[in-house]
Amino acid sequence: MVANAVTQGMFNVDLKTFFMGGKTAEGLNTTGGKMITGMELISGLTGGSAGTSGSMKFGNQYRTFGDTLAGQLKTNLKDNGVNMMVQVVGIPLAFKYGKKILAKPVINPVNRLIRNGLGVKELKV
Repeated sequence: MVANAVTQGMFNVDLKTFFMGGKTAEGLNTTGGKMITGMELISGLTGGSAGTSGSMKFGNQYRTFGDTLAGQLKTNLKDNGVNMMVQVVGIPLAFKYGKKILAKPVINPVNRLIRNGLGVKELKV
């Protein structure tokens, strides 16, 4: 869950899409967009195109669009950073305290109430 929050925040894709590909930025539009998969990231880091920018010919002129890999990562972090950090901190805390709240001592009084109050010796489901 935390790894998914990080890939959503930095690369604008879920964890499965980041590693397995699929709905890549190139598949959605020709500009590459804000979505960066693992394959595109490796390509961008090794000098290739990360799918975040491109160029088109209009008449006799080439026009570039999009952003560099570093620029797109910066934009994604600016857009998704707060949400990502809340999830990165909040998910482990929710599990930590949820486990304590739903631990066995909370269930024991309910079990005693069923046994003593309702007279049930054994409950089979």
